[in-house]
Amino acid sequence: MLYSIVDEGQARSMLNGELSKEEIVNFLYTYITGALVALCQSDNQYDIVNIEEESADVYVRAFNEYDYVYCNVSI
Repeated sequence: MLYSIVDEGQARSMLNGELSKEEIVNFLYTYITGALVALCQSDNQYDIVNIEEESADVYVRAFNEYDYVYCNVSI
């Protein structure tokens, strides 16, 4: 499902830049997972719709405005 969303975003020139489709999908998956974890940990007090709608706008702009920097992080 995320691949089709990214395909549509790229077709509409909403997502452009140096990131591959796979990289964008991986970032989106991580982003969505984090939002769901925040919702679960808040005992449903987290306004996921409003907060994540605003965050998604920032995320998409970041894909378009900034060069991709790969960070190798060990945990």
